[in-house]
Amino acid sequence: MSKAAKIRTKNYIPWNKGKNISKETKNKISNTLKSRYALGEISIPKKDRYKKDRSLSKETKVKISKSKKGRSISEETKFKLSKALKGENNPMYHKVPWNKGKMWVNNLITNKLILPEDLDTYLQNGWSKGRSTQNY
Repeated sequence: MSKAAKIRTKNYIPWNKGKNISKETKNKISNTLKSRYALGEISIPKKDRYKKDRSLSKETKVKISKSKKGRSISEETKFKLSKALKGENNPMYHKVPWNKGKMWVNNLITNKLILPEDLDTYLQNGWSKGRSTQNY
């Protein structure tokens, strides 16, 4: 199914790509949405529901801190959590880290991840092992 979807959408171009919308059309869309919000046909999404960078007030932080102080997790709960994330339930099960078996080399301008068998070639061409932290 995935391959079929990729083939089907490979050359797909949206009908409105590259077309400009006139101010009159934008106003019509805006007025229609405003009236639908007013009638309750569609609801206004809560803007900050999933906002990650929102900060908590000091009062809220103190309340959270107080509620967690002195709280301990039982050995039974720890065992259940441990058991729940072992084997196939572990999110990293059968996944290989993105840089597994590779190593960093640099030429003081660029850092690059390479396979160990290519190391000699890079070292002969003036590269050195490790990453450079200098910013040019």
